[in-house]
Amino acid sequence: MTDVLDAETAVEVIAGRRRGQGFATDVRARKAVEDRGMAVVRAALETDGWDVEDVSRSRSYDFHCTRGSDEQRVEVKGSVGGPDEVIVTPNEVKNARDHEVWLGIVSGIILDWDADGAVLARAGTLLWHRPWSPADEDLVPLGYKWVAPRS
Repeated sequence: MTDVLDAETAVEVIAGRRRGQGFATDVRARKAVEDRGMAVVRAALETDGWDVEDVSRSRSYDFHCTRGSDEQRVEVKGSVGGPDEVIVTPNEVKNARDHEVWLGIVSGIILDWDADGAVLARAGTLLWHRPWSPADEDLVPLGYKWVAPRS
């Protein structure tokens, strides 16, 4: 299955149809891609001398980094596709507009499934946007929330 997924992804990237992140339907695959992106970005930051704290469960960004008196917020996106498009939340955009945020995109992540069905993620190329300041014209809405009128 991995060879087929890798081949399909490669064809989409080469054909220009897979420019970015997209939506993963397999929860295990989505988690593996997310974890791989976090690991690659963490390693790059630590190599550069940053102390890295994972705050992804409590804040609107993934890593809070310190190096001496310097502090930096970092958002991480992982993708099996290319680095040109990623899905961001309204809170991530607000955070990037209110604070200096770096965006690390790890693209080209390869997924493998073991005999037990566990998903393993490997590889990936890191591209930085430092600082990341998303402009309105660079954001594309993906949907709306509709609220039924009260009767």
